[in-house]
Amino acid sequence: MKKKLMACAAFLLPTLALTGCGSQFGDKMVRAGMNTLMGMGIVFLVLIFIAFIISRFKYISKFENWLSVRKDLKKKKKENKNANGTEEAFVPKTPENAPVVFESEPDL
Repeated sequence: MKKKLMACAAFLLPTLALTGCGSQFGDKMVRAGMNTLMGMGIVFLVLIFIAFIISRFKYISKFENWLSVRKDLKKKKKENKNANGTEEAFVPKTPENAPVVFESEPDL
């Protein structure tokens, strides 16, 4: 029993010495430091998440455009049914002054 007590004391004494011998001030400072690190870590993760969401805005607009074109195609399909119940092919019209979009920059 005495050996176990000595082993525990040998382990606990350096630990208590590093934290101010179990003083309340040392314990509070350790907890305050951990709270600070946790808060900064959470804020950093939230900023990364917000940056990820902002980087996806271009895909959100493309998705909305796709949905509107799809809705228009379904509407036109219903309108283009002839008397026999068959469907005619629908080709969406593009405006004459529509801007030209290049996949990559043209070489000059």
